[in-house]
Amino acid sequence: MTEDKQQRLEATNPKRSFIVQAPAGSGKTELLTQRFLRLLGLVKAPEHIYALTFTKKAAGEMRARILAALEKAANNTPPTSAHEQLTHQYAQQALEQNMRLQWQLLTQPSRLRIMTIDALCQQLVHTIFTQDKPLTHANIAEKPKPLYLKAVRACLQDALNDDQLKPLVHTLLNHLDGRQDKLIELLSELLARREQWLTAIYANKDCSKAVFEEALALIIAHELTCFTNTLPDDMQKLMHQTCQLLATIEQNPASPSHLFLNWQQFEQIDADIGQSLAHLLLTKDNKVRKQFTHHVGLTKKSGFEEEYVICKKLSQKLLYQLSSLTESLQALERLKNLPKPVYAPAQWHVLQTLLTLLPRLVAHLYVIFNEQNTVDFSALATQATYALGDELEPTDLSLYLDNTIYHLLIDEFQDTSIQQFELLTKLTFGWLPDGDKTLFIVGDPMQSIYRFRQAEVGLFLKVKQQGLGAILPDFLELTCNFRASSTLIDWVNQHFSVIFPQCEDIESGAISYHASVASFNTPDSVIKAYSCSSKEHEAWVISQKVQKLLQQNNQDTIAILVRARTHLRCIIKQLRLDKIDFQGVEIESLAHLNHVQDIWALTQALLMPANRLAWLSVLRSPLAGLDLNDLHVIANFAPQSSIYHALSHITEITELSTQGSLRAAYFFNVISSALTKRYQTNLSHWIGLVFQKLHGLDCYSDKELADIEQFFNLIDKHELDGLLMDWALFEEDLTQLYSKNLTAARLHIMTIHKAKGLEFDSVILPSLGSMAQKDNNPLLRWLKLPTASHDLHILSPIHAPYHDNCSLYNYVAQVAAEKDRFEHQRLLYVAVTRAKKNLYLFDNHQTLRANSFRQLLAAQSFETLDSTLDSSAIHLPKLKRLPCSRYEDSISNPLAAQENGEVVTALKKITINDTKILLYELLIWCTQHNPQTLDDLPWAFINNQLVMLGLKPPQIATSLAFLKQRMHHILLDPIALRIFKPHQKAHTHYKILSFVKQKAVTHCIDRMLIDNQICWLIQFNLEDEATYESASQTLRY
Repeated sequence: MTEDKQQRLEATNPKRSFIVQAPAGSGKTELLTQRFLRLLGLVKAPEHIYALTFTKKAAGEMRARILAALEKAANNTPPTSAHEQLTHQYAQQALEQNMRLQWQLLTQPSRLRIMTIDALCQQLVHTIFTQDKPLTHANIAEKPKPLYLKAVRACLQDALNDDQLKPLVHTLLNHLDGRQDKLIELLSELLARREQWLTAIYANKDCSKAVFEEALALIIAHELTCFTNTLPDDMQKLMHQTCQLLATIEQNPASPSHLFLNWQQFEQIDADIGQSLAHLLLTKDNKVRKQFTHHVGLTKKSGFEEEYVICKKLSQKLLYQLSSLTESLQALERLKNLPKPVYAPAQWHVLQTLLTLLPRLVAHLYVIFNEQNTVDFSALATQATYALGDELEPTDLSLYLDNTIYHLLIDEFQDTSIQQFELLTKLTFGWLPDGDKTLFIVGDPMQSIYRFRQAEVGLFLKVKQQGLGAILPDFLELTCNFRASSTLIDWVNQHFSVIFPQCEDIESGAISYHASVASFNTPDSVIKAYSCSSKEHEAWVISQKVQKLLQQNNQDTIAILVRARTHLRCIIKQLRLDKIDFQGVEIESLAHLNHVQDIWALTQALLMPANRLAWLSVLRSPLAGLDLNDLHVIANFAPQSSIYHALSHITEITELSTQGSLRAAYFFNVISSALTKRYQTNLSHWIGLVFQKLHGLDCYSDKELADIEQFFNLIDKHELDGLLMDWALFEEDLTQLYSKNLTAARLHIMTIHKAKGLEFDSVILPSLGSMAQKDNNPLLRWLKLPTASHDLHILSPIHAPYHDNCSLYNYVAQVAAEKDRFEHQRLLYVAVTRAKKNLYLFDNHQTLRANSFRQLLAAQSFETLDSTLDSSAIHLPKLKRLPCSRYEDSISNPLAAQENGEVVTALKKITINDTKILLYELLIWCTQHNPQTLDDLPWAFINNQLVMLGLKPPQIATSLAFLKQRMHHILLDPIALRIFKPHQKAHTHYKILSFVKQKAVTHCIDRMLIDNQICWLIQFNLEDEATYESASQTLRY
């Protein structure tokens, strides 16, 4: 019998509502399954029960468990344990109801309403009358940032064209030191969290400055009261006496402590005294001072010798006692950043600007949504909430759901956002405490780690204390842990009862620790902590530990869990050196992999010939394989020109090695040939052909080629008319793609967030001494006052770069930092509770660092390991390249060709190629602008392009003369003019799909037009004679 058997039985009572706190390993999914099955045995239709989760994986697991239980009951498969016996009993009752009412659940499992909250929102939105809501059937953007950026740019452009709004944009730009890129980025970040601040904006946009400053006064009073309440009476008296004595001794009107002279009673504390106390008692890094010295004004002065001795003793007593009062120290820290009671003029002006522009920004976002028939999850949830109306004016949909949903089950409730909470509140409108409808909430606030997804753990506490709508569910707590050994459970209980706060708080998200009880014991279970000398040493020790664990038991699973993927680089490198297979779940960003960096450098070199760094990177990569000496020679041949230009003079670079000359010549031949075919196919296909001709398929492994394929797929998503439209966005998206490592290995590597809900026999936690990453400062910070009887908010714009600080902005940031600190504790709890038998803790820092897991585990002793790494054994990266024979077979003399019996030098070839590319761009330009004379053409743009290609003035003049001569003849040609002129139906870079060898291939047609009911497909041929390739293309078209 388990410790909490009665609570588990009680939780399946179908007539009562519950909120259940289920710690890690307590079997909450089985409990949800049992309640769902028991309800199935009682309801008139399975659609009367809704079970909501937060991930598709969790919803799938719950559905699978319920169906498996029903199938076992149908097959009369006997249960093998006590908890399975109860599940089996409820499944049999559900099957009887299924047969009685002919539900046919086993053949129609879709009748089970088990889904994510996002899926429920989508279902509700799809029910809305289409004409009323144009976004009813919109697509959902998994990565909506491009939509945000587009909305920001549209909003700013619109504002700049409006005489009244233009000064507002200038205000923001001046405030950000003229950084337009930063303004765009900050506004797009705000759009991603708009559901949090929109309410505050609309509630306050018409409020006077006095109302805003009323909120400031309330928050100051609130913090002073909080600080006073944390101090015992004797401490208040001691603090007041010590401070007055210090001010008496110091006698310095310029000192912050001078205020204490007029501080008659502790209860008369105000904002100025509170801040003076904070600066007196705390150091710059918010630690309690060790003693009072001359730094705070305590010095020996004639006439105050006796007072000095008394003050010294009192201060030592005060500081000693204060160091043990955690809540008082936290309150003091907040007093240190206490905002001023008024808004500064510049700060108020920027805030008013944001209150005007932000609603317009959201409006522009919805215009973009409508144009692209795409929404983000926030818009989806907003529409779903809107579809339900309110309590006084419910919609038809709300009334329908009221007659449909009788039992609502919610899993992982600690991860609920404010927006989702509002939706759930509306779903339960009209429910009565003693009615026939029930609410069943399960979660573990100790595992709430998704603040970056707007999860608010305080909502779990709110429902626990205040209920959801009219329903006040009974609280149940599970204590039995079925996952971990008693050794691990005891260790977790011992440490986290100290790490977690003692008191719970809805606003800050403070969660106290709830101890677990082990259900079994594993004698060989161990917990070890090691301190290593470096990251490399740590990686080596972890690799040795993994090998030992794999050998000890051929069934056990092992996991290496990290807070940030950057902590894995040395470890993964070492595991690969030791040839240890592993499964990696989104651990290696493509942007950080050498082979992807190679193809990205090739892409940049092809699209930006003047980019020297990209060219040198490709030449060093396996695609060319030049050694550093040859690379140095090429780079210094013409330092002021492009590498492209240097390669065109390859025969003149005598310092190159024989191998280097051969490799560079072949590389140049491939690239120069490719540049003449720039727009004959789509971008990814063009780069892919170059990659293949550079023997890329032979340079990289199958796994690396799979990563490169992801890169090409991303190019397809970002390409427009043969160009990458937003390079920064492309690079950002590239960092969000990960190498797929799905081998069937027993070693798993992932982040702690990805590991939530999983379990492993042994867990390894490296880099515990690394500091938590700080969030970027948003453009606007906001805070709803917990003390206000009506909606009052604190709003503060970011301080300007040329201002040192903003006390109000810092105060709101500190409140957010406190929430982050509590979540940081919970993240460590999630990490250690993934282990079933063994836990290994590692650190590679020599000092205890603030905001690190190691600091939280200060009571845990770490064994210091001596580094046994031999510096000579360090594996330096080797140059990876194909043998020279591959290039000798592919090229005879790349730098010479015959034209009219004369040798064409490499310089002439490259100039001709450049000119042909620009001639092609001029032809494309003509199809879009229909020029009438030679002067109408964009010669300034062409001149700039030639300069960027690294050509010298004489070469530029020759190229321009050639282009003008060709374009002069073209503009005299009536067929050309007919192609260029506007048509009712015409397209440039028109894409068509054909099947070549049973494979779909996309072709890019330079010009498609319909003239006199005849469709013309036009491909601009830049060669002097029609090639076989163009003829075969014509046949295909």
